[in-house]
Amino acid sequence: MAPKLELPSLNLRELVQLRRSITVRHGLNDLQRYIDFEAFRPKLEEICKFGSKGRPHYDEVKMFKVLILQTLYNLSDEEMEYQLSDRLSFQRFIGIGYADDVPDARTIWKFRERLGAKGTKELFELFYSKMAQQGLKCSQGKLVDATFQEAPRQKNTPQDEAHIREKGTAPAEWSNKKAAHKDIEATWARKGGERHYGYKGHVLVDEGSKIIENYATTSAKVHDNRQCAELLPDDIETNKGKVLLADSGYFGDNIAMKVQMKGVKPHIAHHRVRGQEKLTKWQKKRNHAIAKRRCRIEHVFGCIKQYGGDIVRSIGLERCKIRHGLVYLLYNMKRFCFLSRAGLLCPEMGK
Repeated sequence: MAPKLELPSLNLRELVQLRRSITVRHGLNDLQRYIDFEAFRPKLEEICKFGSKGRPHYDEVKMFKVLILQTLYNLSDEEMEYQLSDRLSFQRFIGIGYADDVPDARTIWKFRERLGAKGTKELFELFYSKMAQQGLKCSQGKLVDATFQEAPRQKNTPQDEAHIREKGTAPAEWSNKKAAHKDIEATWARKGGERHYGYKGHVLVDEGSKIIENYATTSAKVHDNRQCAELLPDDIETNKGKVLLADSGYFGDNIAMKVQMKGVKPHIAHHRVRGQEKLTKWQKKRNHAIAKRRCRIEHVFGCIKQYGGDIVRSIGLERCKIRHGLVYLLYNMKRFCFLSRAGLLCPEMGK
């Protein structure tokens, strides 16, 4: 006769801790309350395209929640697997029970790879459209800026660096294993006397709500103004009456003309040109007026850094785009929760 299994019992202290963890408000409660994750199911099923044969796969929405949790707490795949099996708050957020199977690190990695950069961008655009339906009110001001995403610096010889810059591929004498662990798509850039290695994230932010409207990811050597006009919508009627605020890094190279062609009025800070010793009094006053409004985008970058959005732990531009897409999507979710909780949305716009 098989021995009788005894179910684990909770003592009074554990019950008090469990009740306190449920009643105390934290970020996961806001995400569960204000974000409709089931709205992502049709798009997730379209992107993932799991077959009917073989072992049953994990639910797409639950795996998407796993990626959101992983991004929120900046965890690795292995650490995420451990936390899923250890933390009750994570299990309740995803919707799994104490006896349910927990996706392992390899499953999380495969789902993220299946999602891809294109799928992540589609999910970002889907949630932005859902926010508009919920009454997100956009202001007339648009903020654009870029930030470096630091990658582990490669210890390559000058000959290898020259070959990578010229050919864009790994040298032939590298072994397959060595080439697989080298990030040849990350590049060097210099700003303010500091050298950066990795990638660069370009974002377009609404001035009023501080919601990210669009984003792009490039290597670090790509100048900020290359992505300025591309981030704006192509619909001229939608852009009519809007103002774009940018720092002096976007001055010159006909950026103002490209922005005006999309129906947006550019307000770009001045910088000293060749032969000019210092800015005029009018230029300084104008730059100060622009900076007072443009500084709101720095709040966005500050939140993104809390999720590890300024560090790249993967190899290659494609995976960096996936990471950035998840970080920007999570930021919009958290910002939408704040606007909903504070009652700052405009319900009639969603009708």
